[in-house]
Amino acid sequence: MKSLLLLVCLAACTANNGDDTGPGPGPGPGPDDCVSDSCVCPGSSSCDHACSPGGPPCHVQCSPGQSCDVDCDPSEECHVEASQSAQLTVDCNNTFECHVTCPASGCTVVDCVGDCEVTCGLTGIATHNGSTATCP
Repeated sequence: MKSLLLLVCLAACTANNGDDTGPGPGPGPGPDDCVSDSCVCPGSSSCDHACSPGGPPCHVQCSPGQSCDVDCDPSEECHVEASQSAQLTVDCNNTFECHVTCPASGCTVVDCVGDCEVTCGLTGIATHNGSTATCP
């Protein structure tokens, strides 16, 4: 009986029905998927992360073939690696350093000012319009 109760509790605690909003500029698939600001996203699902203020620099590595949504903290550097991801959205939050390696297409980076480096795939340079960078 105890093992059944433990199983039910575990299932309820880990379930994600997708109704939560993620940290980026729009709704995401769920709550924060990273334990710390040095994050390698789980490989089998989309990934959302909001960088913590006052913590270490935010470095997020998104999963290949999955979507990724990152919200940087304005007071620290933010580096996002997602060259093989399906889709990427990053809010640099006007941080002093935001370096993003996007997939070849399906990428939007907003509030990217200062030392803002955004590439598309492994070789292309993103299109900049004000503080927004995109990969077609």
